Amino acid sequence: MIELLAVIAVVSIVLLIGIPSLSHFSESAGLRTECDTLSAVLKLAQQEAVSQQYNHIVRFDTDQNQWTLIREEPDVSNPDVVTETEVQKRKLKQGISIKEINGFENYQAEFIPFGAVSNAGSVILENNAEKQCVISVSPAGFVKKE
Repeated sequence: MIELLAVIAVVSIVLLIGIPSLSHFSESAGLRTECDTLSAVLKLAQQEAVSQQYNHIVRFDTDQNQWTLIREEPDVSNPDVVTETEVQKRKLKQGISIKEINGFENYQAEFIPFGAVSNAGSVILENNAEKQCVISVSPAGFVKKE
């Protein structure tokens, strides 16, 4: 009986030590997932701009903690009028936020039909543990996670 109590005590101590580590792992995994997803969407926007020959925009909403992928199409009857079509929208997971947006005009990365962006920039995502992920887009449209 004493041996069983000793085993239970050891298992309890191991669990008490291990649980905080698991929560940090979960937070880091969530940040990596959101960073990978946003990076993939920026690359998709570039590819779609080239293949469809329409501007594609990834618009960031820091208040709602979300991004939206948008396709811009000129009106056939009036080329000065542009119609925006929402292609995809995603709210970041709880505990992950858009900390900072640098360089992108009007909080958006706009890819033009030959694959470049109208303004290069970067987005910084941050989790509750203040770990960050930086995604940058070069003037040529190259997307890089840091």
